[in-house]
Amino acid sequence: MCRWIAYFSTEPILLADVILRSEHSLVSQTHHHYLPDVPPPYNVADDLTNPNHKTNVDGFGVGWYTVQDPEGDENLAEICQSISSSATSAQLKGGQTAGRNSQANCHPFKAGRFLFMHNGGVGGFATHVHEIRQRVSSAARHVIKGDTDSEHAFALFLSNLEPEGPWLRDYHMWELETALRRTITELISICEPQGGWVDAHGHPRSWISFNVAISTGTDFLALRFAHPPEREAPSLYWSSVGGSALDRRYRQHPDGGRDLGEKPREEHAPHVVVASEPMTEQAHDEWVLMKNGDLLLSTTAELDLVQTQREHQLKTHILAPKGWWKPRIKRLFPAREPDFLSPLHSSRLHDLRLYPTARSNR
Repeated sequence: MCRWIAYFSTEPILLADVILRSEHSLVSQTHHHYLPDVPPPYNVADDLTNPNHKTNVDGFGVGWYTVQDPEGDENLAEICQSISSSATSAQLKGGQTAGRNSQANCHPFKAGRFLFMHNGGVGGFATHVHEIRQRVSSAARHVIKGDTDSEHAFALFLSNLEPEGPWLRDYHMWELETALRRTITELISICEPQGGWVDAHGHPRSWISFNVAISTGTDFLALRFAHPPEREAPSLYWSSVGGSALDRRYRQHPDGGRDLGEKPREEHAPHVVVASEPMTEQAHDEWVLMKNGDLLLSTTAELDLVQTQREHQLKTHILAPKGWWKPRIKRLFPAREPDFLSPLHSSRLHDLRLYPTARSNR
């Protein structure tokens, strides 16, 4: 499994602050972990059946959006100290995941405007990889540079979204949600083990864990998901105030140390940080563990509107507390539809009639 973090806002932040600054930074999560509210035995282990591995040392990747040309040394720390972005994604690759240890297999993956990160695993991927590739459009097939289940899932998502690419236009949020639902629907259908996902004793024969972050630079989605529901998904948290603790320009050190920033945290633009583990351990940074099946959504248009309202409040001396904005969170599969997380779902999915797809030139 892996560890990742995504920062989404209209206010840029140095990559170093997101990835390196706090004591429990993403880089420190190669070996050290902080998993509040995750029940045992899932809080941390280092075996094939646990969603949260102890070691994550098989690679690293970072992606960001900027209007400036990247500058700096190829060394990660040097790059992070010179680049700031309002949408940043970074991931540590853990062991026991499908695919070789190579640069081509390191997240985030990119196509058009999209950055894609995945933590988890697609059970049965090695057996069904050819079936999955058959459902990937010819254009999306060119996106695949490595051999991971994650990159194939990304290509399947792109195929469901816009088969011919080039994935550069503006998308409605419902288009992104629908493509994500269809992708998971197909993976569950294709990879279902013989006899179903769960045996007669209620134990999963196999599983799909699918924690993903998807960004276009102006749209952001994050999902915590595992199937069947008897399986615990990898941990995933969000905070709408943690970004101001990470940002060195604002008061309050992320580890509770000496304040070095000059700006009050209440003035930070609306933002959300989604991470496999909380990046700070201060209670008032309000890291929330997402539920299995929760989908978090945000757009820069929404954040701009909220920021305009916020600036009006500041001018009229109405100062709301930090955490005054929270992202939208909904169920990936609405209650009115058959829910893959329900034990009553026909198991748990033998056809694709729920989410039919129409693609061309496959």
